[in-house]
Amino acid sequence: MTVTIIGMLLQARVTLTRGGVEEAPLESELLLGFALGMERSVLYASLEEVVPESAQQAMESLVQRRLLREPLAYILGKKEFFGLEFKVCPGVFIPRPETETLVEQAVLLVNARFPGGELLIADIGTGSGALAVSLAKALPSTKLYATDISETALATARANAAAHGVQDRTSFLRGNLMEPLPEPVDVVVANLPYIESRTIPCLQPEVSQFEPREALDGGPDGLDVVYQLLRQGTRHIRANGAILLELDPEQMEAASNVAREVYPEARLQRVNDLWGRERVLVIRCNANS
Repeated sequence: MTVTIIGMLLQARVTLTRGGVEEAPLESELLLGFALGMERSVLYASLEEVVPESAQQAMESLVQRRLLREPLAYILGKKEFFGLEFKVCPGVFIPRPETETLVEQAVLLVNARFPGGELLIADIGTGSGALAVSLAKALPSTKLYATDISETALATARANAAAHGVQDRTSFLRGNLMEPLPEPVDVVVANLPYIESRTIPCLQPEVSQFEPREALDGGPDGLDVVYQLLRQGTRHIRANGAILLELDPEQMEAASNVAREVYPEARLQRVNDLWGRERVLVIRCNANS
Protein backbone atom coordinates (compact mmCIF):
# COMPACT_ATOMS: atom_id res chain seq x y z
CA MET A 1 0.00 0.00 0.00
CA THR A 2 1.35 3.41 -1.01
CA VAL A 3 1.49 5.83 1.94
CA THR A 4 3.21 9.19 1.98
CA ILE A 5 4.99 10.64 4.98
CA ILE A 6 2.24 13.22 5.53
CA GLY A 7 -0.41 10.51 5.26
CA MET A 8 1.33 8.31 7.82
CA LEU A 9 1.83 11.27 10.14
CA LEU A 10 -1.86 12.15 10.05
CA GLN A 11 -2.87 8.54 10.57
CA ALA A 12 -0.54 8.18 13.57
CA ARG A 13 -1.79 11.43 15.10
CA VAL A 14 -5.38 10.24 14.98
CA THR A 15 -4.52 6.82 16.38
CA LEU A 16 -2.42 8.19 19.24
CA THR A 17 -4.94 10.91 20.07
CA ARG A 18 -7.73 8.35 20.31
CA GLY A 19 -5.44 6.25 22.49
CA GLY A 20 -5.08 9.06 25.02
CA VAL A 21 -1.53 10.17 24.18
CA GLU A 22 -1.41 13.86 25.12
CA GLU A 23 1.26 15.06 22.69
CA ALA A 24 0.15 12.94 19.75
CA PRO A 25 1.27 15.34 16.96
CA LEU A 26 4.82 15.69 18.29
CA GLU A 27 5.15 12.03 19.16
CA SER A 28 3.93 11.00 15.71
CA GLU A 29 6.73 13.02 14.16
CA LEU A 30 9.35 11.59 16.49
CA LEU A 31 8.19 8.01 15.97
CA LEU A 32 8.04 8.27 12.19
CA GLY A 33 11.40 10.00 12.09
CA PHE A 34 12.77 7.13 14.16
CA ALA A 35 11.21 4.52 11.84
CA LEU A 36 12.66 6.27 8.78
CA GLY A 37 15.99 7.27 10.34
CA MET A 38 15.22 10.94 9.63
CA GLU A 39 15.54 14.11 11.68
CA ARG A 40 12.30 16.09 12.07
CA SER A 41 13.58 18.86 9.80
CA VAL A 42 14.24 16.35 7.02
CA LEU A 43 10.86 14.72 7.65
CA TYR A 44 9.05 18.00 7.00
CA ALA A 45 11.02 18.56 3.82
CA SER A 46 9.89 15.16 2.55
CA LEU A 47 6.16 15.10 3.29
CA GLU A 48 5.11 13.88 -0.16
CA GLU A 49 7.64 11.06 -0.31
CA VAL A 50 6.40 7.48 -0.10
CA VAL A 51 7.14 5.58 3.10
CA PRO A 52 8.84 2.24 2.31
CA GLU A 53 6.84 -0.80 3.35
CA SER A 54 9.48 -1.82 5.90
CA ALA A 55 9.23 1.61 7.55
CA GLN A 56 5.42 1.39 7.50
CA GLN A 57 5.59 -1.86 9.39
CA ALA A 58 8.13 -0.43 11.82
CA MET A 59 5.94 2.62 12.41
CA GLU A 60 2.88 0.49 13.06
CA SER A 61 4.83 -1.47 15.66
CA LEU A 62 6.09 1.72 17.32
CA VAL A 63 2.61 3.20 17.49
CA GLN A 64 1.26 0.02 19.05
CA ARG A 65 3.97 0.14 21.71
CA ARG A 66 3.02 3.72 22.48
CA LEU A 67 -0.68 2.82 22.66
CA LEU A 68 0.29 0.34 25.37
CA ARG A 69 1.74 3.43 27.12
CA GLU A 70 5.36 2.42 26.89
CA PRO A 71 7.27 5.68 27.47
CA LEU A 72 8.39 7.44 24.31
CA ALA A 73 11.93 7.70 25.71
CA TYR A 74 12.18 3.92 26.03
CA ILE A 75 10.89 3.43 22.48
CA LEU A 76 13.35 5.94 21.03
CA GLY A 77 16.11 4.90 23.42
CA LYS A 78 16.98 8.48 24.32
CA LYS A 79 15.88 11.59 26.19
CA GLU A 80 17.11 15.18 26.05
CA PHE A 81 18.16 16.79 29.33
CA PHE A 82 19.94 20.10 29.97
CA GLY A 83 20.65 20.46 26.25
CA LEU A 84 22.28 17.02 26.03
CA GLU A 85 21.02 13.71 24.66
CA PHE A 86 21.01 10.76 27.04
CA LYS A 87 20.60 7.08 26.35
CA VAL A 88 17.77 5.52 28.36
CA CYS A 89 16.32 2.02 28.43
CA PRO A 90 13.82 -0.01 30.45
CA GLY A 91 15.00 -0.32 34.03
CA VAL A 92 16.43 3.21 34.03
CA PHE A 93 14.58 6.27 35.34
CA ILE A 94 13.82 8.80 32.59
CA PRO A 95 15.19 12.34 33.24
CA ARG A 96 12.54 15.06 33.74
CA PRO A 97 12.67 18.75 32.77
CA GLU A 98 12.09 19.89 36.37
CA THR A 99 15.34 18.21 37.40
CA GLU A 100 17.25 20.71 35.27
CA THR A 101 16.65 23.16 38.15
CA LEU A 102 18.83 20.91 40.29
CA VAL A 103 21.69 21.19 37.79
CA GLU A 104 21.31 24.96 37.51
CA GLN A 105 21.38 25.42 41.28
CA ALA A 106 24.38 23.14 41.70
CA VAL A 107 26.34 25.11 39.11
CA LEU A 108 25.41 28.40 40.78
CA LEU A 109 26.40 27.08 44.21
CA VAL A 110 29.73 25.68 43.04
CA ASN A 111 30.69 28.90 41.27
CA ALA A 112 29.80 31.00 44.33
CA ARG A 113 30.93 28.74 47.17
CA PHE A 114 33.93 27.03 45.56
CA PRO A 115 35.38 29.62 43.19
CA GLY A 116 38.48 27.52 42.53
CA GLY A 117 36.27 24.94 40.91
CA GLU A 118 38.41 21.94 41.89
CA LEU A 119 36.10 19.91 44.08
CA LEU A 120 34.30 16.61 44.45
CA ILE A 121 30.62 16.23 43.59
CA ALA A 122 28.52 13.14 44.21
CA ASP A 123 25.35 12.34 42.27
CA ILE A 124 23.44 9.91 44.47
CA GLY A 125 20.96 7.64 42.69
CA THR A 126 22.35 8.60 39.30
CA GLY A 127 19.98 6.62 37.05
CA SER A 128 20.91 7.49 33.46
CA GLY A 129 23.73 9.72 34.71
CA ALA A 130 21.94 12.85 33.54
CA LEU A 131 22.87 14.89 36.61
CA ALA A 132 26.47 13.72 36.83
CA VAL A 133 27.18 14.13 33.12
CA SER A 134 25.47 17.53 32.90
CA LEU A 135 27.48 18.79 35.87
CA ALA A 136 30.71 17.39 34.49
CA LYS A 137 30.08 19.24 31.23
CA ALA A 138 29.14 22.49 32.99
CA LEU A 139 31.95 22.35 35.57
CA PRO A 140 35.06 21.10 33.76
CA SER A 141 37.34 21.38 36.82
CA THR A 142 35.30 19.04 38.98
CA LYS A 143 35.58 15.33 39.68
CA LEU A 144 32.38 13.36 40.17
CA TYR A 145 31.18 10.19 41.83
CA ALA A 146 27.83 8.72 40.83
CA THR A 147 26.14 5.94 42.78
CA ASP A 148 23.18 3.67 42.15
CA ILE A 149 21.89 0.31 43.36
CA SER A 150 21.07 -0.77 39.78
CA GLU A 151 23.74 -2.19 37.52
CA THR A 152 21.49 -1.47 34.52
CA ALA A 153 21.40 2.20 35.50
CA LEU A 154 25.16 2.33 36.06
CA ALA A 155 25.90 0.72 32.69
CA THR A 156 23.65 3.29 31.02
CA ALA A 157 25.25 6.13 32.96
CA ARG A 158 28.74 4.98 31.99
CA ALA A 159 27.71 4.91 28.33
CA ASN A 160 26.32 8.43 28.60
CA ALA A 161 29.48 9.71 30.29
CA ALA A 162 31.57 8.22 27.48
CA ALA A 163 29.27 9.65 24.81
CA HIS A 164 29.77 13.14 26.23
CA GLY A 165 33.49 12.78 26.89
CA VAL A 166 33.45 13.06 30.69
CA GLN A 167 34.19 9.44 31.59
CA ASP A 168 37.68 10.33 32.86
CA ARG A 169 36.25 12.62 35.54
CA THR A 170 33.24 10.53 36.55
CA SER A 171 33.42 7.35 38.63
CA PHE A 172 30.34 5.14 38.84
CA LEU A 173 29.86 3.10 42.01
CA ARG A 174 27.26 0.50 42.90
CA GLY A 175 25.67 0.61 46.31
CA ASN A 176 23.15 2.25 48.60
CA LEU A 177 23.16 6.05 48.48
CA MET A 178 26.46 7.45 49.84
CA GLU A 179 27.85 4.18 51.17
CA PRO A 180 30.07 3.47 48.12
CA LEU A 181 31.82 6.87 48.26
CA PRO A 182 35.56 6.33 48.86
CA GLU A 183 36.12 9.79 50.37
CA PRO A 184 34.16 12.80 51.63
CA VAL A 185 32.78 15.12 48.96
CA ASP A 186 32.04 18.83 48.74
CA VAL A 187 28.63 18.75 47.08
CA VAL A 188 25.91 16.12 46.91
CA VAL A 189 23.11 16.29 44.34
CA ALA A 190 20.26 13.82 44.45
CA ASN A 191 16.98 13.19 42.70
CA LEU A 192 15.90 10.32 44.92
CA PRO A 193 12.65 8.34 44.99
CA TYR A 194 10.12 10.70 46.62
CA ILE A 195 6.69 9.42 45.60
CA GLU A 196 4.41 8.03 48.31
CA SER A 197 4.04 4.27 47.91
CA ARG A 198 0.24 4.36 47.85
CA THR A 199 0.09 6.88 45.01
CA ILE A 200 2.30 5.01 42.53
CA PRO A 201 -0.57 2.91 41.07
CA CYS A 202 -2.44 6.18 40.42
CA LEU A 203 0.31 7.67 38.27
CA GLN A 204 0.26 7.68 34.48
CA PRO A 205 0.75 4.14 33.17
CA GLU A 206 3.97 5.26 31.47
CA VAL A 207 5.37 5.71 34.97
CA SER A 208 3.55 3.20 37.14
CA GLN A 209 3.81 0.28 34.69
CA PHE A 210 7.16 0.87 33.01
CA GLU A 211 9.65 2.87 35.08
CA PRO A 212 11.62 1.08 37.81
CA ARG A 213 9.73 1.13 41.10
CA GLU A 214 12.93 1.53 43.11
CA ALA A 215 13.46 4.88 41.37
CA LEU A 216 9.98 6.08 42.35
CA ASP A 217 8.95 4.66 45.72
CA GLY A 218 9.92 6.86 48.66
CA GLY A 219 7.92 4.93 51.25
CA PRO A 220 4.70 5.86 53.08
CA ASP A 221 5.38 9.60 53.12
CA GLY A 222 7.74 9.66 50.14
CA LEU A 223 10.71 10.73 52.24
CA ASP A 224 12.25 7.51 53.58
CA VAL A 225 15.21 7.57 51.19
CA VAL A 226 15.67 11.33 51.53
CA TYR A 227 15.92 11.05 55.32
CA GLN A 228 18.40 8.20 54.99
CA LEU A 229 20.61 10.29 52.72
CA LEU A 230 20.48 13.32 55.02
CA ARG A 231 21.72 11.24 57.92
CA GLN A 232 24.44 9.58 55.86
CA GLY A 233 25.71 12.99 54.84
CA THR A 234 27.25 13.68 58.25
CA ARG A 235 29.86 11.00 57.43
CA HIS A 236 30.37 11.68 53.75
CA ILE A 237 30.21 15.46 53.25
CA ARG A 238 33.01 17.88 54.10
CA ALA A 239 32.40 20.49 56.79
CA ASN A 240 31.70 23.32 54.36
CA GLY A 241 29.83 21.14 51.90
CA ALA A 242 26.30 21.28 50.55
CA ILE A 243 23.41 19.00 49.64
CA LEU A 244 20.91 19.73 46.87
CA LEU A 245 17.75 17.63 46.74
CA GLU A 246 14.85 17.47 44.33
CA LEU A 247 11.54 17.07 46.19
CA ASP A 248 7.82 17.29 45.75
CA PRO A 249 6.77 20.83 46.74
CA GLU A 250 4.50 19.45 49.45
CA GLN A 251 7.46 17.69 51.07
CA MET A 252 9.60 20.79 51.45
CA GLU A 253 8.60 21.63 55.01
CA ALA A 254 9.05 18.09 56.36
CA ALA A 255 12.40 17.62 54.62
CA SER A 256 13.59 21.04 55.78
CA ASN A 257 12.75 20.19 59.39
CA VAL A 258 14.81 17.00 59.28
CA ALA A 259 17.67 18.83 57.55
CA ARG A 260 17.72 21.38 60.40
CA GLU A 261 17.86 18.57 62.95
CA VAL A 262 20.74 16.81 61.24
CA TYR A 263 22.62 19.99 60.28
CA PRO A 264 21.78 22.57 62.96
CA GLU A 265 24.36 25.03 61.58
CA ALA A 266 23.05 24.79 58.04
CA ARG A 267 21.46 27.48 55.92
CA LEU A 268 18.53 26.25 53.87
CA GLN A 269 17.13 27.61 50.63
CA ARG A 270 14.09 26.50 48.62
CA VAL A 271 14.22 27.03 44.87
CA ASN A 272 11.31 27.02 42.40
CA ASP A 273 11.32 25.02 39.20
CA LEU A 274 10.35 26.27 35.74
CA TRP A 275 6.67 26.07 36.69
CA GLY A 276 7.07 28.20 39.83
CA ARG A 277 6.79 25.31 42.31
CA GLU A 278 9.27 24.69 45.11
CA ARG A 279 11.40 21.88 43.74
CA VAL A 280 14.98 22.03 45.04
CA LEU A 281 16.14 22.16 48.65
CA VAL A 282 19.67 23.56 49.01
CA ILE A 283 21.38 22.75 52.31
CA ARG A 284 24.63 24.60 53.00
CA CYS A 285 25.89 22.41 55.82
CA ASN A 286 27.92 25.12 57.53
CA ALA A 287 26.25 28.51 57.08
CA ASN A 288 29.34 30.32 58.36
CA SER A 289 31.67 29.01 55.67
